[in-house]
Amino acid sequence: MNGSQPFNGLPLHIDCPTGVAGDMLLAALLDLGVPAAVIESALADLGLAGLYQLRSEERRSAGLRGLRITVNALEPDPPHRQWLDIRQRIEAATLNPALQQCVLAVFEALAQAEATVHGTSPDSVHFHEVGAMDAL
Repeated sequence: MNGSQPFNGLPLHIDCPTGVAGDMLLAALLDLGVPAAVIESALADLGLAGLYQLRSEERRSAGLRGLRITVNALEPDPPHRQWLDIRQRIEAATLNPALQQCVLAVFEALAQAEATVHGTSPDSVHFHEVGAMDAL
């Protein structure tokens, strides 16, 4: 994600030139003080309430501390979501319009890249890791 976004009145810049795992980004945001209710509300707006469980714990590695999030899917057979399904969920959600457009743009870019690599259309792309609960 490029650019700065406000966080509690302060600019927040996430620089991840080689990518970022959803659980790691989520843990970092929660560790910065984003209330869990903000995350849970957005997931509920996407129709995902009750389909996951978040577990957090403080961990240490190489003398540094941080928060670790474990995302457990509660679906018996979690689907590999297609971009079409994810887009429809995002468009139907009652998210802040600016946030909604940003989320759509991120997933659209990922769908385009996946489609190019796999020689298919963006709407046919199956998101495996990225379509997992932590990315959503």
